[in-house]
Amino acid sequence: GEIGFPPLLINGKPIKGGKALLDVSHSSQYASALMLIAPMLQKGLEVKFTGKRVSMPYLQMTASLMRMAGIPVSMDNNGFNIPYSSFLNTRIDGEKDWSSAAFWYEALALAQRGEIFFPGLKISDIQGDRFCMDLFCKLGINTVVKPEGVLICKEGRPKETVDEVLTDYPDLVLPFFSAMAGLQVPGRIQGITHLHYKESDRLQTLSEELIRAGFNIFITEDALILNKGRVNQDKYILDAHDDHRIFMGLLPLCQVLGKIRVSGASSVKKSYPDFISQIRDLGFTVDISGE
Repeated sequence: GEIGFPPLLINGKPIKGGKALLDVSHSSQYASALMLIAPMLQKGLEVKFTGKRVSMPYLQMTASLMRMAGIPVSMDNNGFNIPYSSFLNTRIDGEKDWSSAAFWYEALALAQRGEIFFPGLKISDIQGDRFCMDLFCKLGINTVVKPEGVLICKEGRPKETVDEVLTDYPDLVLPFFSAMAGLQVPGRIQGITHLHYKESDRLQTLSEELIRAGFNIFITEDALILNKGRVNQDKYILDAHDDHRIFMGLLPLCQVLGKIRVSGASSVKKSYPDFISQIRDLGFTVDISGE
């Protein structure tokens, strides 16, 4: 393979643990990885965070799941401390994913009417992305919690403008801002510098593709800005840049743009392999034969 890319050969050795500093301004995933190995280190691991704190609900989710598995995790906004300990031999059932549900909130927001039911989805205490309930309420989507799941309905009218800080919810930015664009709700999503460091440079990529679709978009170092107005195009040929969330965020815009072509359908296998079949179940015509 190419140097610097998988497959990788790693020669392991014992790691004692101890104390460390970690810059968390780009991603929470590095911290989550260290948290997961910390109980197996002889001295445990005490990490102090440096840089701007981003995506903290995802770290809190890691801590909650580790506690369920018997690990005594001490964590606050400044860092974490995890002693040498053992995971319990226990079963933890995975919850339905609010991050994925956000793309269906987007699809419904862009529809003229309708409702979508998510069987088994719950108001999770550990998933920060349940915040999409409050977020999409600003675009006219009402959430009804039922014993057997969650029902979303298009009932209200979108707000005239939207201004949100989504530092803690980067996975909600793409479906929400795409819905804003499709509905022509001007506004700003800020505090999202760390989107530059995802599977693609999501700030740049999303703005480029929405501009290509005719929307009036501007970006700054940490914000996406939408102004009213859209230029109609003869064809809409968009590129997901092999980024699963970009693809899932762009596809529902066909309700506004008409027929569109979005490359990168295979990217959804990373997080949501059933996305294509399920969006077809909603009545969308999706042809991936050219992929």
